Amino acid sequence: MPPSNGGSSKRPSPRERRGRRRPSAEKDRAIALAEVEGPGPALAAVDGLDLGSYHLYHAARADVLLRLGRDDEAAAACRSALDLTENEAERRFLEQRLAVMTG
Repeated sequence: MPPSNGGSSKRPSPRERRGRRRPSAEKDRAIALAEVEGPGPALAAVDGLDLGSYHLYHAARADVLLRLGRDDEAAAACRSALDLTENEAERRFLEQRLAVMTG
């Protein structure tokens, strides 16, 4: 007989696990929407996330805004991403993207 831990030993179903996505997975899902449904729904999904301190959130938002032709907002989001990362490779990439947006 298995030891009792006072609760169910049943593992959560895939549906239950989907309700507990990691914030970064939610960001990835929003970006996938850009490919499937277009940048408008993707921006709505990205803006619905509470990831303001996560640099890749701002980088993803910049990409979606750029696809919408909102270049000034995209550049501001890219600058926010730059402000939040210390990784040199990511900084170089973001600096290149910013140059394209503002160039």
